[in-house]
Order: sequence, then C-alpha cells, then structure tokens
Amino acid sequence: MDYVAYEGAKLLVTSGLKMGLNALLPGSSSLIEFGLAAGCFCKGDVSGGALYIVSGIGDLYTLGLMGGIKQAMGTRAKESVIQFARESARSGSKEVSKKVGQQVGKELAKGLIPSAVEQAWSKGTKMTLEKAIERTGLSVISSGGHQIGKTICEDWLENLFQKGITEVFKRKSMETAFHFSKAAQQGAMAEFAKQSSKIFLKDATIASMKGSIRRDDW
Repeated sequence: MDYVAYEGAKLLVTSGLKMGLNALLPGSSSLIEFGLAAGCFCKGDVSGGALYIVSGIGDLYTLGLMGGIKQAMGTRAKESVIQFARESARSGSKEVSKKVGQQVGKELAKGLIPSAVEQAWSKGTKMTLEKAIERTGLSVISSGGHQIGKTICEDWLENLFQKGITEVFKRKSMETAFHFSKAAQQGAMAEFAKQSSKIFLKDATIASMKGSIRRDDW
C-alpha cells in the first residue's frame, strides 16, 4: 500500500507539472522527463534514464501529432458546418440564406471550431472497454515481459491522472453552446476516426521501445 500511495502521489505531481508546463509553453513537459533521465544517469541507472528519454521524446512527438490531428479535425469541422449551412439555406429565401450566413460567421468568430474539436477529441479518446484492453496490451508490451502487473498499474495511473487533469483544463472551452455545434462535431469526429490509427501507432512504438529497454536490463 505504501508503494502504491507513493507511486500515485509521484505520478499526480509529475502529471500536474507536465500539464502546467505544457499550458505555459507547449512541449516543455518533456523537460521533466529529460531531467529525471539525467538524475538516473548520474546514479548509474542507465535503463531508467533511457526509459525517461523515450518518454520525453514521446511527449514531444505526441504534442506535434495531436496538433496535426486537431488541425485536420478543425478543417473538416469547418467544411461540415459550411456544407450544413448551404443545405439549410438552399430551401429558403435570400433573406434566410443571409441570416444563416451571418449566424455561421458569428459562431465561427466565437470559437465554434475549437470548441467542436475539443469535444470531439474528448469523445474520441474516452476510455471504453476496447480502449482499456488496448491500453493494457500496450502496457504488457512496455513491460518487456518483466514486472507486468507493476507496469500496467503505473501506466494506468499515469493515463488516468493525465486524462483527469486534461479534462479540468479543457472544461471551460467546451461550455459555450452553438447552433452549428452538431455539424461541426460530426465533421471533427469523422476526421478523428480517420486519423486515430496514427495515435495507436505512436503508442505502440513507444511501448515497444520501452519493452526492449526493460528486456535488455534483465
């Protein structure tokens, strides 16, 4: 119990610091991982340092990947809204078309697309049974076949803490209601489904690298 409490507190603090740093300067959370890696190398813990290096590189790559996917989701969401607006205005008069166009312009200016992207991302990354099995499988790979239970526990704690903290940070940006929100979210979700394989490939690559390091250490 003492070990679980210690690891839980450590992961909570680390996750909080990483999210805080990322909010101030995107990508800076990797500095924590590289700092921990330096500490391990100084103590002669080569495998521990290598694991933190992989985590740091993973954080940097994840940030770039998320940015690219969300940008594509935003583009698709905007296209979906415009298409929906055109179809809505097509059956009405010129006055109706004008009002629809004005409404779209107002909502886009107020942040319709970023809000829709964040909501779609939250839904797309929500933990389901399938994702839970996938997450556990990646943890087994990451363990390198050693201390599997410990690795699964640590990975789950880190994932849950980071997910919870992210939701707190994003909550306010998702509160505004928009008339064209459904159309925007549908477009964003369609693009997320198209891009989601990249996220799995990234996670699988990092898990394989960590598993290789842990296997070599035994």
